Order: sequence, then C-alpha cells, then structure tokens
Amino acid sequence: MHDTSVKPLPELTQADIDRFWSKVDMAPGQGKYGRCWKWIGGKSNMGYGTFKAQKKQLKAHRVAFRLYYGGDPYPADICHTCDDPECVSPECFFLGDNVSNTADSTEKRRRAYGDRNGQRTHPERTSRGESHRLAKLSDAQVAEIPILKAAGKTLREIGEIMGCTAGNIGHILHGRSRKGLKKK
Repeated sequence: MHDTSVKPLPELTQADIDRFWSKVDMAPGQGKYGRCWKWIGGKSNMGYGTFKAQKKQLKAHRVAFRLYYGGDPYPADICHTCDDPECVSPECFFLGDNVSNTADSTEKRRRAYGDRNGQRTHPERTSRGESHRLAKLSDAQVAEIPILKAAGKTLREIGEIMGCTAGNIGHILHGRSRKGLKKK
C-alpha cells in the first residue's frame, strides 16, 4: 500500500529545474542532523514543499529525489530520516511505503497517542454532532430517537422517520456514535 496522492512526475524543462533549485536553501548545518536543505518555496498545509511545473502541483521532495538520483521512484514513497517536511536533501531520504513510513514515525515517537492526541489536547477543533461533515441527523433528531424507541417504535421505523438506516439508529442508541450529545 502506498500513498495514493503519489503520482508519476512529469518531464521537467531546464527552466523548471533552474526555478526549482532557486527555491532551495542549501546552507550547511540545517535540520536535526545538520544535513537538511530547506525548501523556501510554497508549502502544503502539512508543511511539505510544493512546486508547480508543467501545470501540475508537485511535491518538492519528489522533484529533488528525481533531480539528484536521476529517476522517479514512483510508486514508492519518499520518507525523511530527518522528519522535516520542508527538507529536500537527498541525504535525508529513504524509499518506503505507507506501512514503513508509519512504522518509522511510531518508532521515533512522533505519533500522538493517548493524552497527546489532538482530540484531547484541542477538543474544540473536533467537529461533533450535527456540525460534523458526515452527520446525517440534527441534534434535535438524535435527541428524539430514545423517545421514539421508548414509545415502542422499531429501529427500522425510527430510521424511516429520520431518513437513515436502522443501523445508524442502533449505533446512536448504543452510544457508538453521537456520544457527546445529551439525551432528553
């Protein structure tokens, strides 16, 4: 399994290559191990360098890999030993896949588990209830579900009333979804 956002790189012109290198800071001593080259161009919301060439948005570290090693490693992922998404230094790259990249981040304790998890450190950033993008029912409808169940309605009947499946109703009633909603 590899990163599904990885796509083969297009051919680059000499103008593309020159423009790419103009966006790389190769000053010595950068990064955790002192061997990083910093991308000073545009960045994704995850902090990875982005580079536009041939009308395509490319990942800067993939372009750097190709320019340095002379080939596109597609479909492999390019992982960073330095763990710096801005780095485009070939000395910091290793080839892998989603599984090896996850194992590397787990081994280096970069994954946020337990109390370090974002849902615990910033609960206000987690959409819940009807504000969640996948919510099918309003908070008022969810609050009505236990009332309808107590009145003798089946899960299927409640689902038909609410416009969703009996499975969704069961998940709500058993606390597997919409946990944070206070029931009447």
